[in-house]
Amino acid sequence: MMMLSLSLSLWLCVSGAGEADAEVAEALRLLAEDPPIADVQRAALEHFSVSHDDLSSYRAAARLRALLPSLTGGYLQGDNKLRRSSADQAAGFSYDPNNPQVTDNTNGVDRAFTAAATWSLGSLVFDANQIETYSLVGIQQDLLTEVTRLYYTRQHNVLALALEPPRDPRARAALMLRSREIEAMLDALTGGAWSKLRRKGR
Repeated sequence: MMMLSLSLSLWLCVSGAGEADAEVAEALRLLAEDPPIADVQRAALEHFSVSHDDLSSYRAAARLRALLPSLTGGYLQGDNKLRRSSADQAAGFSYDPNNPQVTDNTNGVDRAFTAAATWSLGSLVFDANQIETYSLVGIQQDLLTEVTRLYYTRQHNVLALALEPPRDPRARAALMLRSREIEAMLDALTGGAWSKLRRKGR
């Protein structure tokens, strides 16, 4: 009788373990529909233009700015007007200051153009604008951290619903709603690539 009871208990344990393994396999199959985390992270970096290639190009552009000169220009215009009057008294005319005889009337316009180009070749070694590109590294890391956290939080929710869903209907609905909220946030952080990657993987 004891042997029969022991065998029955062992069979129940093996059977229960087999059912649990099947549930775990089904839950993992659901997770396999998600795109790899690396693809999601790459999509977020490209959406915000802070990928490693983007940062490298920003630094190179900051250094090469020294090859572009600073241009300055100017334009100057001046009016030169001269009017000279005289009276010829030797010819018998009396001089009237209120009505002088005009003997010379000159109008002139002066124009000048200036242009200059200056180079800051010291910036080829280091440009202060490069410091701004290094500040993007912090944005890059924050973005990667947030995308990774949301990705795996959603997967935890999927596992909870598949393996041990809450008995309270309201709690189950809240868990599903939270998962949809995370999906919307992932779409916002990747420019819609999250949904596209999921459809592509199916």
